[in-house]
Amino acid sequence: MSQTAPSEDVVRIVLAGVPRLTAALVRGYLATQSGVAIVAEIHQPDALVTLTEQDAIDVIVTARRRSGIATACQQALFGPWALPVIAIDNDGSLETFDRSTLHETGMDDLVKEIRRVATK
Repeated sequence: MSQTAPSEDVVRIVLAGVPRLTAALVRGYLATQSGVAIVAEIHQPDALVTLTEQDAIDVIVTARRRSGIATACQQALFGPWALPVIAIDNDGSLETFDRSTLHETGMDDLVKEIRRVATK
């Protein structure tokens, strides 16, 4: 990981419960990419609860379990921070969990959202 803090325009990533070999591949690849930085690596996703608002995280990358994503990742997604979670499956596929809020909407917006999520 970088010894310097990423600038505010960098996407800050936490690896949470990603197996060592996969984590090494992710770290190596992200090191070649601009605009992204791994700011923390947690071996057990449950340790996410120790992170605070000051830790400035934009995305959680985790391993997908047979039962889905870890409870702590679900809490980060559905809690007040609404952090997106990207889960890496054993076969290398990705599953993205994100949450968004639309304000001042009408029925047309509801139908657009229904169609958007149904086509994923």
